[in-house]
Parts: sequence; C-alpha cells; structure tokens
Amino acid sequence: MLVMPIGSVMAQSMLGYEIIKPQPSMFSYINPTTIGLTKYPAQSGVNDTTAGMVILLPTYYLPLSYNFSAGQFVNIYVWSNQSISIYLMNNEQYSAFSSGQSYTYIYEAGGSIIERSFYISGGGTYYIVIDNNNQGSAFVLYEITESPSPEGPNFPMGIADYGLALLQGNLLAYEYSTDMFVGEVTIYNASTAEPSYCPSLEVEPGNTWFSTQLNVVILIQTANGNTQYYWLQDVVRFNSQSDQFQVLDNIWNDTGSTSVINSALISGNGGITSSGSNVFYYDWGIEQPQSVSLPFTIYLVIKVGLNSNGYPWAAFGYSINGQTTTWYDNVTIMIPSNYASITVSPPNPLLNRYVLFNDAELVVAGPWSSECTIANTLGVELGLYFKYGDYLVPIPYMWNFGMHTAESILNASSISIGPGMAFVKNGNEEPTYIMGYFALLTIYNSINGVTNTSIVTPGTPVKIGEPEIIVFNNGTRYVLQGYVINGSEYLSAASLSIVINGSTSIDIEWVRQYMVNVTSPIPILVNGNATSNYSGWVNAGSTITINAPKYYALNNKTRLAFQYFYVINYEPYYTINYPYNLSFTIDSPMAFTATYTRQYLVNIVSAAPIYINGSAYTNYTGWVNEGSSLVLTIPRYYQLSNATRYVFNGNNTAITLTVDEPEELSINQWTRQYLINISSQYPVNINGTTTTQYTNWLDAGSIIVVRPSTVFTDGLLLQEPGLTLVVNGPMTINIKWTINWVLTAALYAVVVIIIVSIILLIRRSRRTMP
Repeated sequence: MLVMPIGSVMAQSMLGYEIIKPQPSMFSYINPTTIGLTKYPAQSGVNDTTAGMVILLPTYYLPLSYNFSAGQFVNIYVWSNQSISIYLMNNEQYSAFSSGQSYTYIYEAGGSIIERSFYISGGGTYYIVIDNNNQGSAFVLYEITESPSPEGPNFPMGIADYGLALLQGNLLAYEYSTDMFVGEVTIYNASTAEPSYCPSLEVEPGNTWFSTQLNVVILIQTANGNTQYYWLQDVVRFNSQSDQFQVLDNIWNDTGSTSVINSALISGNGGITSSGSNVFYYDWGIEQPQSVSLPFTIYLVIKVGLNSNGYPWAAFGYSINGQTTTWYDNVTIMIPSNYASITVSPPNPLLNRYVLFNDAELVVAGPWSSECTIANTLGVELGLYFKYGDYLVPIPYMWNFGMHTAESILNASSISIGPGMAFVKNGNEEPTYIMGYFALLTIYNSINGVTNTSIVTPGTPVKIGEPEIIVFNNGTRYVLQGYVINGSEYLSAASLSIVINGSTSIDIEWVRQYMVNVTSPIPILVNGNATSNYSGWVNAGSTITINAPKYYALNNKTRLAFQYFYVINYEPYYTINYPYNLSFTIDSPMAFTATYTRQYLVNIVSAAPIYINGSAYTNYTGWVNEGSSLVLTIPRYYQLSNATRYVFNGNNTAITLTVDEPEELSINQWTRQYLINISSQYPVNINGTTTTQYTNWLDAGSIIVVRPSTVFTDGLLLQEPGLTLVVNGPMTINIKWTINWVLTAALYAVVVIIIVSIILLIRRSRRTMP
C-alpha cells in the first residue's frame, strides 16, 4: 500500500499566491511511444542550425540529409539516455547502410553525449545518421550546424518543460494545462556581448543586450471544432553594460506550416509585424528602458482565458516587487472559441504545425531577431511556475535548454538549484535533462512478474506488506525472502516501510517452491536420507537426488528388483528406466514412485542341455519376475560325441513354468544310450531279431544276446558261438564264423553211410527179383 501525501505549502509566496510542491495527480501521463517521436523527429531551426528530438526504438536510426559546402565544418551535438552512434556518410555510403549491406563512413562517433566537428572537404549531399544499436529505446536530442570553424552547441539556456522527463533512465511523457505561468528572474551579474560571428544566427557585434524569455503555448478549441496553437512570449531584455531593462511580448501562430496572423482578428496594444519569408507575428513592448541596480529581480507573467464573447485572450505582465503585477498588454484573438488554456505536452511530429513544441520555457538568450550573444560573466537565477487552483506550483521536470525561440547564447550553462529553479552561469554549454522533482517508484513482484510504477513526491512514505507464504492449489507455493531496494540493499522481513527520497526500485523477492513426493516400497535415499515416503517443498530450479537400490533382498530366495521411476506431472507423466540413481531439476510439482518387481530365484538342472525361453542351459540359475513364465523346450534326444546320446524319457518335451515362488527343478528323465553296430556274414539272431546287420541305440546297461548259429555253406559247416554283452559304451561288432570240422566230418560220414546204405538196398532188391 502506498501512502501519498497531499501537496504541502512551501515556505514562499509569489504575486499573492502560495507556492506548493507539485503532486503527481496534477498531470496526465502518456505512453511516449504514441506521440509520434518514434516515427519522426520534432525539429526547429534557424538558418543553418537544426535542433530536434526523436525516440529511436531498438535497432532504429534517424537519417538527416544536408547539402554542405566545401571547406565548412559540420558541428554535431547529441545527448541521449542511451549510448548511440553517429555517422557522417556520403550518398553511396548511406545507400549501402540503409539497404543492410556492408558500409563505410567518413566520420563516426559514439556515446551518450557526443560533441564533434567534422571538416567537409568536398561539397555535396551528405547524411548524418543517428543509430540506436541498443536493446532499449533511446531518447535523442541533437543539434547540427554548418560553420566555417568548429563550434559547440548554441541553445538558449535556462529552464524548459517539454512534457518529457527521465526517471531512472526511463522516458516519461505527460501533459497538463493552466491559465497562468510565472517566470521568476534574478540577475546577479552579467557581462554579455554579441560576437563578430554567430553560428547560423544573426549578429550585431558588440551589442551588450541579452534577453530572458518566458515562452508558452496557448491551445484554443474554436467554436467550429478546430484546434489552434499560439506561441506566447513575455520577454525582459537587459543591457549588461548599462543595467537597463525593457519588457515586450510577441504572439506567433504555430497552427499551420508558417506563422500567419490576421490583423483584423487580433487586438491589443501592439500590431502585426513580419520577420521575413511571409512569417507574421504580433509584437508590443515598452520601449523606454528602465535603469536598475544588481541584483535585479523581475517576475514575468502570462495569463490566458476566454472573455464574455467567447474570444481567447492573453495578458502579459511583469512585477518588480513580487506582490503586484503590471499588466502591460492584453491581447484578444477574435475567434469564437470554447476553450483556451496554456498547455504543456510532448512534441508530436504527426501534427502539421509551424513549431511542434507545446513547452514552457524560461531561458536566457540573445536579445532579438534570431541573434546570439556570448556570456563573458553571468549569474542569473530562474524559477518557472504554473498556476494550479489558487496556488503556484514549480514545473515538475526540467531541461536546461530552450527549443521554442530563435535566439541563443554561447558559453552559458544551466544547473538545477531546486524544484523548478535553475542557475545560468557562464561556462561550457551542455544541453541536457537536469532535474525531476518527482521520484519514480518501481515495485516488481516476482510472484506474478508484474511491475507497478508510481510517480511520487519526495518524502512519500511507502509501506509494503506481504504474507510469508502463498500456497496455490496445484502444488506450488511462494515463500517470501524479502525486499531488494535499488538492486543492492536487502531487507529480510515480511513488511517494508521506507520513505522515498529519490527514484527507487523495490523488488519483492520470492522463492517459488514445488511439492515433491517420493514413494517407494523399500527405503531409498532422497537427497542422502533414507526414506520410503518423502514429501516436501523444493525450490524451483533446485536438484533432487534419488538413489534407489537396484535390488533389495527378502527372505527365502526372494528379492525386489528396480524397474523404473514413475513421474507424475512431467509432460504430463514420464517413466525413467535408467539410471536408478538420478538427479532431477525441479521445475513443476512432481511425484516420483519407485517401481519394483518381486523376483524369485529359479534353479533348473539337466544332464543334457534344454532350452529355456529360447536359450540352451544345462544349469540354469536366475531371478525371475513374479508371474512371468519360463518356457522349457526339452529335446527328445541329445547327441554326445563318440556315438553316445541322451534320450529324454519324459512325457512332456514342452513345459511352461509360471513363477510365483522360488523354484528348484531337476530334469532327470534322461537315459544314456550308445550306438550298437553288429554285422555278420550270415544271419544271426540278435535279441530275437535275425539279421546280418544290426544297428540300434541301446540304453546303457542293457543286454545284447547273440544266439549261437550254424550255417552250411560251400560244403562246410560254419558256426558262431553266440555272445551276451552288457552295453556300457558304443559297440561295433563283426560276428566271426568258424568251420566246425567235426560236424562237417560227421555230416559227410552220415552222407557216405546213407549213400552206401542206399546202394546196398538197391542191390538186395535186385537179387530178390524174379
């Protein structure tokens, strides 16, 4: 909450009015990027002098084209709230620059204040380019003159309010209206003389007169809906040699492209005169100089309004004693109107006007006719005030140079000495912004990124109170850290109370935190601490470290195996499989769940290799996830070397094992078999089968029976004795046949006996026949 004091009365009065401090509420504020200065410059100039103001957005530049004569100097003065660059270029160089090509230049300079003189060796068209290559907008004041010798800036010096100000380097635009301005002038000492040469201005060498001018603009809304602007001048001329003064007033029509005033539509003590080139203005003055002694104080007063006929009027006065005003001219502009007021507002180049400045100035300059003077010694105190209600108020912001008059002064500088007050003295001339009465209060709240900017008066108390913690429903909270004042001073407290004495920035510092939850079926390490259920607020951008064991042993050949972290509220969910030890940057509320799977130890042994989930094993040992399946494929035969194999005797050669507990499994239904080869030249009976070639796989330990056999071949009896073998390895057997001579002899003996017997029988039979 900001506590704003009301305007307090200053310990001073003037012309019957009390002077109060300016208050921010007295002014209307404008976005400076909408006033046209970002598109075009606001310029004024006399003869060979051009002065202007412009707002250059980032990467924008202002090209100014001139026809310079050979053997002359180009004098450039630039002031900006940013560091900028200026280039002097010819046509070809500027063409390359403006088209984005690689470019060169004749001269270059850079900085926030640039004062340079460049010699022109050849006449022709040249460009002066003011380039803003910054990331921020640049407000630029510039003056460019052409002269036969190097020269510095030549402005009227004093106080001016352009409706523009700088607060903490930021450009501020504002406007206000009033019916009266007062310029307080005190001359302490003065020695001036016009030189033999004045840059771009007229000159009367040796003339010791100078002027102090109160220049304002009256805005008139006519009855037919038009807007008109008139430049009002209330001037005191002072002879620095004879200490004499005289006063005069001028009115110029700033509405159109040139000043034209119809003598039939204006009435006052003076008349219409011309300054040449079809420029006409109203002029009146008290011609008889009056002598005074120094210090000399005079108050210049301009007051405006509408008379009973609806005609705008402007009264010009002065006061010597500061109490009573001598109104020496009252001018009526006989145009029916609804509104007339002195207006201060930013220059707007979008308006097609003779002079673009609606400013208020109180400046020291040459005496008349666009002339300049040089300050040899000078001490003039100035104060510029506007009427607000029944009070006088010093202008809120001050520049130390004028733009709304043709006269100037050399070797003079102006410095601020208080609100609405400046002191003009001889010295190096440096046109610049010199003071703002108000302070810019900038409060930045990082909780929402919102910057609140207020314009406050010095002495304003400010109190800010914030809750220590703000919790949102989405698992986010902000914890108040404290306040940073002007980027360096830090206060760690829930509330802040300060008095604003100058432009101040206050950053309300918060730490954004997110709720982080970590859950696990077993203890894991969260930032080094063992827990199975972590819940806490973590600073945004900080790192949380989670170390989860890859395995966690339970009893009875059972364990838990890490699978992944399941993360909620991250795109919008996420699984992190690896690593099981991780570091995670927290940039949102998050929930981590360590996911484990129960595993059982499974042992499977087999005399011969079997396939488990497609891989061959004779001795499988592994941790298997609960509920998963092992597919066992058992070959019916497994071939070993050397004519040996295993044969599986079980019924199932394909087994699916669902693991829901530790398993011990032995595949022991194997029988070793050997390859038996028995060959014989003649058929034999082998285990009941008569064959000459026996080939078979037989179980280890089984019996082979070859029965004895006898065959008669080639007139001989061959015999094999038979055999009985126990199978304990591969066998290749060739049956051996031998001649049984005894049987063969017996056989033949029997045959002989039979033959003999047959013969004998035959013979006996023949004897007995008749």
